[in-house]
Amino acid sequence: MIVVGAGAAGLHAARLLHRDGARVTVLEAADRAGGRVQSLPGFATGPIELGAEELHGEHSLSLRLARAGGLAVRLRRDRFRLWSDLAAGRRDAPSPSDLELRQAERFLDALPSYQGSDRPLSQALSRLPRRARELLDASLGNEYGTSSERLGMRALAAAELAWSREGTRNYVLDGAPLLSLLAGPAPEAIPTLLGRQVSAIDWSGPKVQVRTRGGERFTAEQVLLTVPLPVLRDGDIAFTPPLPAKKSQAAQGIGVDPAIKILLRFRRPLWPARRSSLTVLGAPLAPQVWTRGASEAGRDDVLTAFICGGAAEKFRALGDRALSVLLAQLDAVLGPPGARAASRTLVDHVIKDWGAEPFIRCGFSHPTVGSTPLRARLAAPLRRPRAPRPSVAFAGEATHVELFGSLQGALLSAERAVAELGGNKT
Repeated sequence: MIVVGAGAAGLHAARLLHRDGARVTVLEAADRAGGRVQSLPGFATGPIELGAEELHGEHSLSLRLARAGGLAVRLRRDRFRLWSDLAAGRRDAPSPSDLELRQAERFLDALPSYQGSDRPLSQALSRLPRRARELLDASLGNEYGTSSERLGMRALAAAELAWSREGTRNYVLDGAPLLSLLAGPAPEAIPTLLGRQVSAIDWSGPKVQVRTRGGERFTAEQVLLTVPLPVLRDGDIAFTPPLPAKKSQAAQGIGVDPAIKILLRFRRPLWPARRSSLTVLGAPLAPQVWTRGASEAGRDDVLTAFICGGAAEKFRALGDRALSVLLAQLDAVLGPPGARAASRTLVDHVIKDWGAEPFIRCGFSHPTVGSTPLRARLAAPLRRPRAPRPSVAFAGEATHVELFGSLQGALLSAERAVAELGGNKT
């Protein structure tokens, strides 16, 4: 069995296949395993994540895997502020009776049962008050990897309904990198070959032939493909026979946008020390900015900015000015007025642009208008006529029908694809 891609889906699938007795080889184009799971050691008092970060939901597969692996987890407690409130000098927590934010809450509560037309989220928000739109643009648009004008309401509603079943609590690994969640058997049990960019897959015969750009050839009865959506969309891999038209069209129709994660470390915390993290929603350049929350590991002196979709494109367009513009926006809301608290106390920073990673080229997939039926087509395996099992199966966050754009979706897609392959042992 060959697994193409050593991201979350590929590593989890390889582990499952090995457990079931299959001989597995993993081919990864990059020089490291993990895909969009990547930890940064040494920046803070503990590992900090450049990509996926949380285990979403108390009923989630990711949380079960963490506990089964003996990994310590910590419940993430969060409090939020609107950037516009802070900029106007309103530092207190929003009142439970705040009418505008109550309208935002009602919108969120009703979203899982939405049955209206499939229109952009921005249109659905257009009649809400400004502060309600500010909150929802950030907590839905940016959280789903894009901007509200690019999200389709039907697929968004289905995703919110699915997430409600996963649970309402979110967790992080306590003191361990997230990649620990994907640790499998000893490396020699599942060879993971790095720097092998797959360029062609020939599934025309009883054996599947896989060729890399370096000229290596691999043969297996079945292949599990877990590459990010742009790799399929842009034709990086030539298929023989070609991919079915519906699958190629699905790859074109599902949305993917750039995503940028920025880590900022300061000489001292710029916000009141609390165990709960603080999330600032709606800054013009960074729709979501959060602290980690203080823990036994040390001081909470790191801010993370997460920027997707149109906001990420604007950040890129600023070039060398981007960091100073972001810091100026933080100066406006953190510390005493006029103190330039963020700009003057910045010690170090890291900018991770996932769209610039050559073998990823995106943040994660998002639900465009009309995309509801496309993910099942993208996930459908390739099977030769009258063959008892598929030749090629597909996994990865973009192939999950409802929990796309997430570590949870990637893991669940791996389990679905392994089941589709039918337990082949070669």
